[in-house]
Amino acid sequence: MCGKIIGTLAFNKVTLQWIVETYSQRNWVEVFRTAISYNFHNWLKDNADLFTKYKASFGYIWA
Repeated sequence: MCGKIIGTLAFNKVTLQWIVETYSQRNWVEVFRTAISYNFHNWLKDNADLFTKYKASFGYIWA
């Protein structure tokens, strides 16, 4: 096999141009979702008590 397939693209050599073109067309919703999850995780580490009280106000028990 002379190349690998990423998505629907077969290639023999990864170039800087290919990287820029491929990742500039990326699904940015996925990227923003990851960033939001990371930011929420960091916020939750510092504000677990506040989050627990918020969830409890809806009847949820957050353990």
